Amino acid sequence: MKHLLRTSVQVLSCVSLLLIVGGWQKEKQPSVKLSAGRPGSSLIDAGTLSVAFPILNTGATDAGDVQATAISLQGGSLTQPGSLPFAVGGIRADSDAIIDATFKGSFSAGKSYLMKVEGTFKQGGVAQKFAVQRQVRIPPASPGSADTAESSAPAVKPSGTYPVQTPNDKDANPAYGWRVPNGPIRQAAPPPAETTLQPAPKEDPPPINFFTNVNVGVQVKGTTDEPSGAVGGKVIFVTYNSKASFSTDGGSNFTILDPTTIFPDADGHFCCDQVVQYAASIDRILWILLYRKGSNGENRIRIAAASPKDIQDAGKEDSKHNPWIFWDITSAGIKQKGKWLDYPDTSIGDNSLYISSDVVGAGGYVVVRVPLSEIKSGSTIHYRYTNESDSPMAWGSHLAQNAADEIFWAGPKDNSTLRVFSWKENSNTYHWRDVDIASWPNSTLSSLTPDHQDWLTKAHGSAGTIKGATRLTAGKGSKDPSDQLWFGWTASKGSGFKQPHIEWVSLAPGNQFSVIHQSEVWNDTQAYAYPAFSSNSDGELGMSLETGGGGKYENHACGFWGDFVVYITTSTDVGTTRFGDYVTIRLDAAHPARFDAFGYGLHKTGAPIETRYMQFGRP
Repeated sequence: MKHLLRTSVQVLSCVSLLLIVGGWQKEKQPSVKLSAGRPGSSLIDAGTLSVAFPILNTGATDAGDVQATAISLQGGSLTQPGSLPFAVGGIRADSDAIIDATFKGSFSAGKSYLMKVEGTFKQGGVAQKFAVQRQVRIPPASPGSADTAESSAPAVKPSGTYPVQTPNDKDANPAYGWRVPNGPIRQAAPPPAETTLQPAPKEDPPPINFFTNVNVGVQVKGTTDEPSGAVGGKVIFVTYNSKASFSTDGGSNFTILDPTTIFPDADGHFCCDQVVQYAASIDRILWILLYRKGSNGENRIRIAAASPKDIQDAGKEDSKHNPWIFWDITSAGIKQKGKWLDYPDTSIGDNSLYISSDVVGAGGYVVVRVPLSEIKSGSTIHYRYTNESDSPMAWGSHLAQNAADEIFWAGPKDNSTLRVFSWKENSNTYHWRDVDIASWPNSTLSSLTPDHQDWLTKAHGSAGTIKGATRLTAGKGSKDPSDQLWFGWTASKGSGFKQPHIEWVSLAPGNQFSVIHQSEVWNDTQAYAYPAFSSNSDGELGMSLETGGGGKYENHACGFWGDFVVYITTSTDVGTTRFGDYVTIRLDAAHPARFDAFGYGLHKTGAPIETRYMQFGRP
């Protein structure tokens, strides 16, 4: 089993459990603060447990020459690392290092075991001692299933406009999530051809057409845009972190919206992480907004809905009509009061809206199902939801798009095993199973721009997170007539890959979720990251992703899998250490062979953020 030391930079909150630092006088407080992050664990077999154990430095000073002198786990004996002390290396302020460890013993799925790490570090050349500990919870056994619970939320019709509020959009995505352990080594097939990066195609005929490619023109605070959007009728509706806008003329003009003036305030104020879908079956734009945790111990995900026509009418100069109606799913509403819902995602099924969320403070992931018929009627919604503790490895993951009659999601149990979840629309029970895949390189994600900025800094601890996911059904262009699931994630360099790259796997849900194919989107001179997937009526996979490094700045690109080329849509000329957390791609409802994609780039002068909407497809 291969074990690596991984370091990552994160914006951290103090979650940890125990800190002991020796050698300091009482009046002098150490500025290195080491603590234990949330571990990931994989039960390889009944007697072997693999753990990815993060050591966080939440202090203001770098910890130098960190050495682990003792590593122990309740009920287990350490087999990897093979000898101690183990050189962890330096841990920068607001960073972490991951110790990959393996233990032999008697372990049970669903149980927790206390792990301790003791050692030394240097600050200012002076050696100090530390000791950290945390419970390591082993995920539930696989295969498995569980019943969902039910709750409800009343519909609220906002009236008029509300006072402008400053969004509580402080970058606080915490390092609480799943860290991917190392699994058994499984050899991968040789990689496909490199995926190259090109400007808009000029061939005659071109391999794809960009029917629309426009700059939305709105500005947000910071360098994290997180664009999402959808197209319904004549309305293009786009969100980006804490702002929104819409166009009614195909993208020639956009009207900027301030969500704080459209909806009443709640909890710790409106924040960010907005997501948009168009539900064609009920002709509604669905707008998802996140509110911060308030003093009442709650936060919420707000679901707002409006028809494209009502949005269009409300955008007229003489209109004072608020077209939206909304519902709130609170943390208490899914029995997580005192916890924090974060980083939502959505997918549309035949009869349901699905919403996913990380549950901060619990370390889990929840999926909520809402009837589209109740959204259309503007009545109370009766929603069902999963147990967050069943899918901790899905932390930060996205739901499979084009869900049809069954929603799917997944997460890496380890770097050679994918845990896949499914929930049929006509059932109140969801299921999971483990799928063996080829091992992928599971080290630190890092990529430098020409001005020496690591644009993957925020992704350092999220290798393996399933960002791209879609259900792909047979179409006239499909090479395989079977129903397929595609999952994609960012992997580090290694195993022959010189740059961070995108790994993906296609599965056959109708054949015991067997692996159809596993492959990569890669290039030796530039990194590819943050994949978003969707599928069209021709059975093709569309990709929206981010790329950079190797002498290039971070930029958005999109294209079709199988062409081995993606097309750059932005013109970034400055590097940043805070890029991500996602881009978007949707099936275009009016032209189901086409895709609507949303991405962004950065500029050092003028408008700092370039948010783009593009519609592309085959000629």
